[in-house]
Amino acid sequence: MSIREITVTRRLPAARKLAKDWRAFTKLMAECDELIEVEEVLRGRLRELRDRRPGAAPDIDISEAEVSEETKAQIERCKQALERFDRPEHYEENEGVLRSEIIAERLSLMLGRVDTGPTNTEPEAFARMMVAHVYDAEIRYPALLSGCRAIEQEQKPVRSIGYVLEVLEEHQAEWRDRRLAIYWTESTANRLRDEIVEAQAKLSLEQAEENVKRLQRAADTHARLLERHREACEEAKRAAIEAHHKYQQRRHWVIDAEHRLGEMLIALHAARNLAKLPAPEPRKQTTDEKRQWKY
Repeated sequence: MSIREITVTRRLPAARKLAKDWRAFTKLMAECDELIEVEEVLRGRLRELRDRRPGAAPDIDISEAEVSEETKAQIERCKQALERFDRPEHYEENEGVLRSEIIAERLSLMLGRVDTGPTNTEPEAFARMMVAHVYDAEIRYPALLSGCRAIEQEQKPVRSIGYVLEVLEEHQAEWRDRRLAIYWTESTANRLRDEIVEAQAKLSLEQAEENVKRLQRAADTHARLLERHREACEEAKRAAIEAHHKYQQRRHWVIDAEHRLGEMLIALHAARNLAKLPAPEPRKQTTDEKRQWKY
């Protein structure tokens, strides 16, 4: 089916359907963007937890890793809405690529609402080439819807296929983030909760290990202090023994000196007594001694 045929046969019904579904689609985008924020907060907390210094307490409570019931309900709404808009019948069987007629249908509506102006190719060929390039880019259906809507609202002249592809690929990236938020928010929360529990257990182990190290350091310090005291005690003991020997030696010297002093005092006393005696009288010669000296 040609672009022209698609445009003629499907433009009005498709336009009415898109207008009817657009409110639900914008609500889906808004709720998905809220989930992206929730998931980014959880990922931020996960990074902070992983950057925690050893021994530092986790600056996050396990309650912060819980996904509220309201958020869980929002996730379910987004899943259901995404399944409603991104239906399998939009894609080639077993290939996951948007069918050409689906691409052509939405592009034809978009080209009918914007200024395509003069191009280097015929409008029909230009549209066919655009469909082929979008098909090759493997754009998902939600990105096709929101991207075409953005081009329509921007009201810029569409002069090249590259411009359309650039917008669609930007929306493809945005929808990739939305899809990840839908299917990974609870998983990220579970991973964060598990890592908080692990970090708390690790902190307890680190604190126990640090306590062991602290006590070991204290024990080593006291052991070195004890060794110094023992060495000082041995030195004091040796000094005491040496001092005792010197004391005994000097005590003998004192005793000996006292003994000699006592003897000297006795001799002095005796000498003083002798000094007080009168001088002895000359001895008289006997008759025989006289006779002897006479001859």
